Amino acid sequence: MNISRIVLASITLIMAAHLRSRLVAGETPVPPHLSAEVSWIGNTWKGNPDWVPQDIDDLFVAPSGDIFTNVPWEEGGGNVTHFAADGSWKGVAKHTHGWGFEGGSAVCANATYVFIASRGENEGGGLVDAGTWPPKGLSWLGVSRRQRADIHKAAPFPGGKGGKGDTLQKAFLVVAEVKNGGPAEALRGLVANEKELFVSLRGQGCVQVYDCEKMQLLRTLPLPRADRIALAQDGRVWALQAPEGAGAWQIVGLDPTSGAEIARFHCDDGWLPADLAIAPDGRLYVTDTGADQQIKVLDDLAAAKPRLAESIGAKGGIFAGPVPGATGPLRFNQPRGVGLDAAGNLYVANDGTTAGGGTVLECYGPARELRWQRHGLHFVDLPDIDPSGRTVYTKEEIYALDLSKPAGEQWNYRAYTCDSRRFPDDPRAHGGHTNAWFRELSGQPFLFTSGMSSPFLAVYRFDRKSAGEIAIPCAYFSRTGKGKSPWPAAAPEKGGWRWQDLNGDGAMQAGEFAANDRDGNNVQGMFPITPDASGRLWWGFSDEIRAYAFTGLTHAGLPQWDWSKPFIFPRPAEFDQLRRVGYDPASDLMVLGGDKGKDKHQHWKPMGPVVSAYDNVLRGKPALRWTKTLPFGQGSSGHESAEPMGFDIAGDYLFVPYTRGLKSEGLRNAFVKVLRLSDGSVAGNLVCEDVTGEIGLLDLETAAIAHRLPDGRYVILLEDDYKAKTVMFIWKPNP
Repeated sequence: MNISRIVLASITLIMAAHLRSRLVAGETPVPPHLSAEVSWIGNTWKGNPDWVPQDIDDLFVAPSGDIFTNVPWEEGGGNVTHFAADGSWKGVAKHTHGWGFEGGSAVCANATYVFIASRGENEGGGLVDAGTWPPKGLSWLGVSRRQRADIHKAAPFPGGKGGKGDTLQKAFLVVAEVKNGGPAEALRGLVANEKELFVSLRGQGCVQVYDCEKMQLLRTLPLPRADRIALAQDGRVWALQAPEGAGAWQIVGLDPTSGAEIARFHCDDGWLPADLAIAPDGRLYVTDTGADQQIKVLDDLAAAKPRLAESIGAKGGIFAGPVPGATGPLRFNQPRGVGLDAAGNLYVANDGTTAGGGTVLECYGPARELRWQRHGLHFVDLPDIDPSGRTVYTKEEIYALDLSKPAGEQWNYRAYTCDSRRFPDDPRAHGGHTNAWFRELSGQPFLFTSGMSSPFLAVYRFDRKSAGEIAIPCAYFSRTGKGKSPWPAAAPEKGGWRWQDLNGDGAMQAGEFAANDRDGNNVQGMFPITPDASGRLWWGFSDEIRAYAFTGLTHAGLPQWDWSKPFIFPRPAEFDQLRRVGYDPASDLMVLGGDKGKDKHQHWKPMGPVVSAYDNVLRGKPALRWTKTLPFGQGSSGHESAEPMGFDIAGDYLFVPYTRGLKSEGLRNAFVKVLRLSDGSVAGNLVCEDVTGEIGLLDLETAAIAHRLPDGRYVILLEDDYKAKTVMFIWKPNP
């Protein structure tokens, strides 16, 4: 039996005993923990404690193969993570996510220290101590120095900042002090030998050199628009130089003492370099996130004009043929970081994503054979599963699913579906999409996506012959006008609107837009537009529900809806405000969620505690089946909010995710409360915290999705943006 099953079975027995004791006392019973397998999707590890960070922006590889990563924002605080040469997780640096300090876009190490690019803030002036934080209105760009033997520990130095709150004592070097709200400033590159640390500052147009021990400035090497840097064996500094306006990137070789330019390489116009590293053989490796999605290798570095010697990886990366979007070895997707160890093994950190969660950290041997991969592919994500239970769709990834495998090993990253170069109007490239729904309409697959708190819904079709695994935009619905946004060019600035592709090209033309019959959010932007299993679109307002029927596909395979005759359901007496709607076409059952009197949502985002179910909604006269007020944390708010976020209908049950744990039920973290659709009674709770550890406060309007499989099991997916994954419960109700 799986360990997670054993743990949950034991918990169930304990909770049952506790339930009996409370019943004797005449108190409200605590729902039992339902016996379910706890698994996860999107991350190599479960997060208790190890996980792969989301969105690695830079990496450093030591001669031993030890890897250190950095990223400006990592929800779980794993901005700086240490991996061994075999890809195993060694720990995180901590103190890079809060108390004014975040991660950054660069990291390096020598034999003694790890140097971490970081940004220091004062949280709007609320953090006050001259020795720890910058003055109000200012920020620090700098370097946190840690002990190489233990990156948790500070390596303090005279004049170092830090010490108050949850910060490290005197271990932060202020490299530049910049105004908040001004031009974007960045510390873009770090590289060190045993004596000197080189720091590139794009806004200041230079590379500064510091003594590694005293952390005192030794000299400044001028370089306009300096970006990532590397240090060659002969001491020469190599730097990416961003273009000034339009133009191509440059790669510049500098004398490490005088800063004089020694060599220059002109990149092709299509190159978008993101990182560089020196190989043991002296060649320079450069990641290209442009159309080629490759690793470019430069040789003859001793010459004034190095030459392009090799391009590693499929040209076009993950978007190359024969199946665009398909994953595979050397099919890079936004290669952000690169490094090599003494044995010539190549390490690449990819971050192909439109809204967070795109890490593919991989290692190739000297012959470019794949040695291992590690994944951190989710941020604020909620995927969906196809009816067969064999495929998972996120806002941009596709996974093959095999539930017969052990927990955490049931998914396999199959494809990436967003190609914004081919389809520049793809809504995912223009806004923060988070949620996914998979639907089969007229026998064809469609992907629906939406955002965390954005009142829109996008629709995509698939054409395997012409586009491989890439999802092709075919419809978009918005409650509100685009305002001053340049995208979509032909959309109205004010008023709700919709776009439907008429010619199948996936592009938004002026003649393809129409106004909605009702616009505006009306509910603080927190009422999602959702598709039911039949493709019908459900739009909610605080005072009514509207639904638009799917009417079929055109000859070109484009979906259509009936906009002339919406179903309208006025707010019933059970609610003062409606905030969620769900509908099951098989049973003609509608479920609503929202507020009534003092039973109302505590934080601006969640649903509200009142839930009601209605029969005969579309095929007869609607009738109330039951109404229920769910328990919630009265008076809770913000990160202490403990209340229902929304729900999903599947089979015989209603699945209600909670923003965080209810103290009254002995829970610390987000969980799923399961109700019987027959009468609204509680079957129990699906709880993962004893397996996964902490998961984040729920952020999504639709934070859980459930499916009943043909064998009677249920698969329930729960958002976890804390450690770059989605929690998966596999539950079979007792007969």
